[in-house]
Amino acid sequence: MAQSDAPMPARLPVRGSDLLLILILTLGGARVLLPLLAGALLPGGTAGGAGFGGIMAILAIQLGFMAAVAYAVVVHLRGTSWQQLGFVPLTPGWAGRSFVITLASLPVLVLVGWAQREFAGDGFRNPQLDVILPDSFSTAAFLATLVITAVVAPLVEETIFRGVLYRWLRERLGVPLGMGVSAGAFALLHGIPALIPGIFVLGLILAWVYERANSIWAPIIVHGTYNGLVTLTLYLALMQGVKPAAG
Repeated sequence: MAQSDAPMPARLPVRGSDLLLILILTLGGARVLLPLLAGALLPGGTAGGAGFGGIMAILAIQLGFMAAVAYAVVVHLRGTSWQQLGFVPLTPGWAGRSFVITLASLPVLVLVGWAQREFAGDGFRNPQLDVILPDSFSTAAFLATLVITAVVAPLVEETIFRGVLYRWLRERLGVPLGMGVSAGAFALLHGIPALIPGIFVLGLILAWVYERANSIWAPIIVHGTYNGLVTLTLYLALMQGVKPAAG
């Protein structure tokens, strides 16, 4: 596949200390903010009914907080433009290629997940399923989950991990190391040990797509399509009365 003719946006005016500040503020803020939100929005501590709505609200607020911190440091403090973060139009054909890349990547990601489960045995657990799935299917729950996982999360996470982190690492370490380190950070900061291998591989694919397309919209499309397909699969199971087990 030929690389895009569009040049990579200009060098980021971001420092290593800025990245550290974003990490401290987002992780530190989450440790303070999330327990408060959970106490206020999760009556009974369950994922069904009002509890599920509370979980979706918490995820949305967490993503909004991450976006606000990154904006304050990268755009407001350092004067980074949206173009420098990769928000430039996709060259012709790249929207369609992004969908094709997602579909082609699915067997690889499924294989990585299978290998992880085989290696971990009874120790494998995916707590995300407890978070994003209600006890039974409802159209409102499906649409809310789809918006959060396939639209909001890809937009925020790709801006931070590919638009900022990968770009910063690429400029200092080169493409291969930049891809590897940014994918590792992407996997580790999700905080789910059982999913680290799969998220790491996904992070490599997303960085590669950004490198080839030279636009943040391409990995956003890949990330959103992947999350959307996973969400659709899980909710199709709920429609059949089967709730996938978290562990």
